[in-house]
Amino acid sequence: MASKEIRAGLFAANYRITTGVPGAPVLTLGLTVSTVTHTVTGQGHIFQAVNPSLFFKTDLKGNYYLNPILPPAEYPIHVSLTGWPFIPNPISNVVPHANAFTELVLAADWKSGKCTYRYQDNLEWHVVEDVPVVLVADEVVLHAETV
Repeated sequence: MASKEIRAGLFAANYRITTGVPGAPVLTLGLTVSTVTHTVTGQGHIFQAVNPSLFFKTDLKGNYYLNPILPPAEYPIHVSLTGWPFIPNPISNVVPHANAFTELVLAADWKSGKCTYRYQDNLEWHVVEDVPVVLVADEVVLHAETV
């Protein structure tokens, strides 16, 4: 019987979400997952190398749950995230409107799946559906900004 790696407690997961088609948007997620509270937090960046180019970032918060199905199949993991604009030092207690919504359906090992997301850029909503998700290991996904 093969042993399974079970993640418990608090762990980080970095994902790259793209179709691989030249010019297609690339969503990168840097997430922290708590299996105790079933919460997920992190950041998301969307890059697109077309004219005009796109660099979109959002702070993400949400939760996950297991989609029950009949055994012996493994339960897929459904992750639902809402994003808000990054505000480094809010000068008031004004809460911004959400600028992104992300739905991931991942395999039981958290390593692959599908994603549908939408984001608001220049007051227009864009939807990207059914895109492959890949766990990125030992690689810097979200680069630090230089001032």
